[in-house]
Amino acid sequence: MRFNKIMTALAATGMMLSFTTPVHAAKAKYKIVTHKQTKYYPHSKIRFYFQQPVLQGKSAAVKKINKSLANHYKKDLKSYKKYGYEEAKDVSSWYPNYNKAAAYGLDEYTGTHVYNGKKYFSAGYHRVDAAYQAAHEWAEAGTYSLKTGKKLKLTDLIKGSKKTIAKKIYKAQDKDNKSTLKGLSLNPNKMEFIVKGNKIYITRHSVLFCYGGYTFLNPVKIDK
Repeated sequence: MRFNKIMTALAATGMMLSFTTPVHAAKAKYKIVTHKQTKYYPHSKIRFYFQQPVLQGKSAAVKKINKSLANHYKKDLKSYKKYGYEEAKDVSSWYPNYNKAAAYGLDEYTGTHVYNGKKYFSAGYHRVDAAYQAAHEWAEAGTYSLKTGKKLKLTDLIKGSKKTIAKKIYKAQDKDNKSTLKGLSLNPNKMEFIVKGNKIYITRHSVLFCYGGYTFLNPVKIDK
């Protein structure tokens, strides 16, 4: 499956906007910088697409947030170059007589959705890896204080011990989510999330079992 076909299919089915969160707000000023790279080999190619949020302003908090967001992008690109390029080279050696015009594709797509408030700035990352007709989707996220620029943890927003916070997360879920979370060690300091209004939406990626799609758990209220 080619990259553009995957993107067209996602758009057609609404999957690019099918996460369980409200519509975007618009408080802090920002822009989205799109990074694209394509690397060709004799019988394979890889394509990289990443949307990086960049906050507007010159405050210390804004600079701190932008540095963190930039590092997220740079880390992803570095990893993809290392492992993606190695795999693309391998494919070229596996299929020395394969038609270059029909080269195998290895693609990564990261679409970013921004959530703003008066206190918080969140970036939700919709990740899609497509390799040789197979695609895998998942979510990543990061939330920052607009006052300090600090990247926040759940313990910064929810009262109680780690154990108490884990219980609050579990209690807020429906039957299906509770079944998924049962038996898992929910470490609030390792869970990724976005904030919308006074609610926290935790991604199904990170320490949680991921079974595909750009989805979040049922929200938990900010009480701190």
